[in-house]
Amino acid sequence: MLAVLWLLLVMPPQAETSEFTEATTTRAELWRQRRLAKRERLEPDLLSGAERAFLWLEQTNFLEINYKGFYPRFSDLGPGAGFAPGVRFWKPDLGGSVLDFQTSAGYSTRGYQRYDLQFGKILLTGPPPFLEPSGQVGLAQYGESRVGGERFFVYGDLTYRDRPQEDFFGIGPDSRESDRTDFELRDAAFDVVTGYEFNRTFSAAVKAGLLNVDTAPGDDDRFPPAQAVFDEQTAPGITQQADYFRVTTAFFIDYRDKLRNPHRGGILSFSYSQFDQRGGDEFEFTRFAFDARHYLPLGSVQRVLALHFFTSLDDVEEGARVPFYLMNTLGGRNTLRGFREFRFRDVNLLYLSAEYRWEAAPAVEFAVFYDAGKVFADRADFDLTGLRKTWGLGVRFKTSRSVVLRLDAGWGDEGGRLYFTFGPSF
Repeated sequence: MLAVLWLLLVMPPQAETSEFTEATTTRAELWRQRRLAKRERLEPDLLSGAERAFLWLEQTNFLEINYKGFYPRFSDLGPGAGFAPGVRFWKPDLGGSVLDFQTSAGYSTRGYQRYDLQFGKILLTGPPPFLEPSGQVGLAQYGESRVGGERFFVYGDLTYRDRPQEDFFGIGPDSRESDRTDFELRDAAFDVVTGYEFNRTFSAAVKAGLLNVDTAPGDDDRFPPAQAVFDEQTAPGITQQADYFRVTTAFFIDYRDKLRNPHRGGILSFSYSQFDQRGGDEFEFTRFAFDARHYLPLGSVQRVLALHFFTSLDDVEEGARVPFYLMNTLGGRNTLRGFREFRFRDVNLLYLSAEYRWEAAPAVEFAVFYDAGKVFADRADFDLTGLRKTWGLGVRFKTSRSVVLRLDAGWGDEGGRLYFTFGPSF
């Protein structure tokens, strides 16, 4: 009797437990099946309008639209040039040979012009990276290596530029903003460029040729022409221009993860340039330039600390001078972004910059930056005293490959400046 009662009391709970276990197993299987079904019909995350636009730019490669070798482009005609649409014609492997042909033209809203032509065995899909003699601080890198394993390049390079509104405030760190003038600078260069890319990281190049320069009063009616305010003592070369035979040797160590949108790695470059005046020696000089950049991810590649160091030092024989229009400058969209373009210039230059970059979305990046630098005449002043400083905020619109547009607002001791331009700051 007691055994029967015990069975009646115990059996129902056992049945409930079995039902509970079965129900739990059934629900687990149901959720597993739902996850499998969801995996089969995955949908992409919703993108913002900006993300969709720049994703379209990247996927369609809009700036590389090709019509029988012609490509639209936005030309970089130098600081202060304004918006500059242009066109490029690129024809590699002419007639099945190893020779390539490339030419481009650009014209800006402020009347700036640039025309160039290259013919030969061209390693890059654009001009090679060189430390520019004027108009830009540091490395100018316009193209990426072509696919195919070719490492040696040699070609002729013909370039003409006309810049009708170049600002000039005087020479030295104590030049005054109130002395702002303008001038027109025209130059034509024919060079032979040769070099070798030893591997993905290390390359070397030599550029040698003729440089012809001419200056004239600028066409900006808001300011007096530089020729009316300055003379040969205060601005060497303002009334008599020199033509040159120029040779530049450059070495590059490039260990960035992405050339146009780096998140880690860096680049080191060094150049030595000799400017030999044709028909005289009054304006002869040599230039040493060093450019170092490093990109350090802070926990993830969406947060990057970018550092930039650049210096350029000119060596002048006794009695000779450097023309004011070939001196390196500070101020503008790439350096000391709280000052005007070309605000400071001299024979020697030192510049440092740091940016904290936060990639808030695939198409948008925010930045906080700090710039410091100076120009100086005496090599003994190569130190960190007397630096002009600026700080600011930036927004960059980009694809995964490159920075497309950049907006920077900077402040210094002469107020604030706003710059809207194409490409990265460095």
